[in-house]
Amino acid sequence: MAKKKFTPEEMEQLRSNPYTYKVTACQIFFTAEFKERFYRLRQEGLLLNEVITTLGYDPDVLGEKRIDGISHLINKAVREGKGFHEGVAPRTSILDEECPELTRENFLKMQHELLYLKQEMEFLKKISSPKDSRK
Repeated sequence: MAKKKFTPEEMEQLRSNPYTYKVTACQIFFTAEFKERFYRLRQEGLLLNEVITTLGYDPDVLGEKRIDGISHLINKAVREGKGFHEGVAPRTSILDEECPELTRENFLKMQHELLYLKQEMEFLKKISSPKDSRK
């Protein structure tokens, strides 16, 4: 997130652009069409500020860091083959990405094991506390 906050006037100016999906005081979200056109214009050789201006935004309002971030995120989406989305890309569940074989049965088994280990830790704490040790 960029540190430069938008003024109410800048926010209104940004909202009036058809490529703006949403604007807050700290962030701007773009339409999928903006992202597609941005990427295409960059491929044609335009500089970042030229692309932003061509798409109807003032580079001074967005700021250099934010423009670099926009470029980075669009290029990342292309590299990962996720396509362009309105606003931010929908997040996938961590279970879908890292544990596709996780079933309810496996989950319940792990939950039981976790509870057992917690009980075991409590037991070990009790028998190893200095109060109870008599030598």
